[in-house]
Amino acid sequence: MRKLTYIGMAALVAGTAGLGSVIASAPASAETTLTMNVFIPRVTPFYRALMKPWAENVTKATQGRIKVHTPTASMAPPPRQWDMVAKGVADVAMTANAFIRKRVSLPQVAELPFNTPSPVGATVGLWRTQQKFFNKANEYKGMKLLASFVLAGESFQSTGKPIRTIADLKGFKMRTSPGLAKVIMSKLGATVVTSPGVKQFEFISKGTVDGTLTGNGAVISFKYARYLKYVTDFPGKLGNSSFSFIMNKKTWDGLSAQDKKAVTSVSGEKAIRRVGIAWEKFDKKALFVLKKNNVPVEHASPALIANVKKRIGFLEKGWVKKANKKGVDGAAALAFYKKTAADVTKQTRKIFMKK
Repeated sequence: MRKLTYIGMAALVAGTAGLGSVIASAPASAETTLTMNVFIPRVTPFYRALMKPWAENVTKATQGRIKVHTPTASMAPPPRQWDMVAKGVADVAMTANAFIRKRVSLPQVAELPFNTPSPVGATVGLWRTQQKFFNKANEYKGMKLLASFVLAGESFQSTGKPIRTIADLKGFKMRTSPGLAKVIMSKLGATVVTSPGVKQFEFISKGTVDGTLTGNGAVISFKYARYLKYVTDFPGKLGNSSFSFIMNKKTWDGLSAQDKKAVTSVSGEKAIRRVGIAWEKFDKKALFVLKKNNVPVEHASPALIANVKKRIGFLEKGWVKKANKKGVDGAAALAFYKKTAADVTKQTRKIFMKK
């Protein structure tokens, strides 16, 4: 909720009857406090590379006129972040787009299989595609989109047998996020169990599922590497999860032009480049965690990759068709996203070649 605190000075002069009266008042200065909800572990790049520095940078950019308050506990469960912000319970929050997929579907361009050359490339690619193609579709009606980004991309993680063929997925209970990941795993023949990412430790440690489709960094976030036996990785990853960092539109409209400019200056690409790089480093660190827990990371064979593409190749065409229905040139947007993601990956790769 947006809170305004007014701090003023007034001169109090005693009257002849001994009663005080206010005869002068100095101009008041306004301080705005934004409530930012956090539902994810604070060890993750979600918080450390995006939300925390964004809050600090907003205060700095506005010279203290805006402060950001973060409650110690989440004010709503993961699937309810959009509704929570829309109702003004919080001013700012992050949501997985899988939870708002009926409202916001265009960012799925960055969730398509084999479409993540790197976290920073895919993230910048998504943001630039949003600005160039998606904004006109007005999917974020009622919100101010501060940033959009993706994770490091998804792999098969198994608590038992390795996944080396499509046949290995038959009867395999695979946890996924709702949305596109569920479609992918269903088409590959797995028994799908959907849940938010924060439920992964519970599901894996209790044996509720045989594995999970997720980014490798999840083993750090949710501390379940000791339960895994194998990881199967794919070039360009087997899908991804996209996220939106949003502010209540009424809250945004209530800010001064000066403060809107300041908030904008620390949001968007400046913010998401940092989180994209952080996710890449986080994913690299996860490989060491997996190795420490004796979990081999296998690369999918050419035969497995070909069979997967054969079964889910229709997804790109389906996304293009949906984008066209929303007034977006789907083919052009997809091509722009792919080129941008590849170019940014090439430009930033030298950062991650260092030991």
